[in-house]
Amino acid sequence: MIKNRQIFNIRETAETLVPDKLGRSSYLVSLALVLIMFSLITLMLGSLPPSVPLYFTLPWGEARLAPKLMLYILPTITLILIVFNLGLGRLSGKLSPLLPRVLAVSTSIIAGMMLISLLGICNHSYYDYTVDNIPVDICIYHLFGDNVHYNFEL
Repeated sequence: MIKNRQIFNIRETAETLVPDKLGRSSYLVSLALVLIMFSLITLMLGSLPPSVPLYFTLPWGEARLAPKLMLYILPTITLILIVFNLGLGRLSGKLSPLLPRVLAVSTSIIAGMMLISLLGICNHSYYDYTVDNIPVDICIYHLFGDNVHYNFEL
């Protein structure tokens, strides 16, 4: 005798988990930003110095530095936040339809801020890199290579 089998459908599962279209798109943007952060760290890991500035609330100097592998904390925290807000939005959706939307949009905003922080850390780590005595953002340099030309006219 064959029992009633349930077939997994990702679209129905996503609609059940986050019934709001704005919420689904916000969480998808957040997940895309997490993937961008993971891939950016993985691509830049070989060219980053051994210590990068990560703890900006500490006094200036070596106290702010952390091993470059600690950069993976930023996308990991964002991923944990996505899962936590997804669960909290699911539980609170019965109380108020607005709260899951606010959680979803705020998750996207925080994920974007984490990506900006990561880009700032990459930029700060390579501020001493120069081309023709002009400081160059190493993230841009690695993306475009030697094809970056600066024309500053005073």
